[in-house]
Amino acid sequence: MTKKHSPLNIIAIICTKLEQGVPEEDIRKSLDLENEFLFYVEFALENNWIVKVEDGRYKLTTYGKEFVSVFRS
Repeated sequence: MTKKHSPLNIIAIICTKLEQGVPEEDIRKSLDLENEFLFYVEFALENNWIVKVEDGRYKLTTYGKEFVSVFRS
């Protein structure tokens, strides 16, 4: 991670990359989040920003898309 991101910005990045199908390990490495990654994913899941569908892929909820659009811009 080259610049400091806010926690909400990190969540937005993670949610977007998960929906795009980027492997979790690649996201961890790109954001240097080895220990905090699961916290961010669980936080997003608990707040209904993303849903994990049956085939193991994540999808953004409608609320999640609004959230991502605000914090990714």
